[in-house]
Amino acid sequence: MKSLRVFSMRKPLHLLSTMPLPEAFIQAATTQEVVIDNKEFIKTIPVTSEDIRAAVEQVSNKAATVIFTSQQAVNAVSKLVQAHLVNWTIFCTGGATHELVTRYFTNSRIAGM
Repeated sequence: MKSLRVFSMRKPLHLLSTMPLPEAFIQAATTQEVVIDNKEFIKTIPVTSEDIRAAVEQVSNKAATVIFTSQQAVNAVSKLVQAHLVNWTIFCTGGATHELVTRYFTNSRIAGM
């Protein structure tokens, strides 16, 4: 029978963040013996073309049901339409995606997360 090894957490604890964090947050973590390395190596670049712009614009003129699964999607679509004017029923993931939907799509109804 194998024995269970218990590892104690070494201090300082080193974390890798793949998204930018505020410097104040990083400094606060340091006081708790947590070292955070910011290494943004995942980048999402919106695809824009006249076909995509036309398709999004066409949907923006309808009372449509739309699903947002990321902040990047909300940002990309809000740049293609007059977000505050569309009348959509929106489903989205929670957290920051929900916050952006609420900020940009003020005339739409958030039906669920």
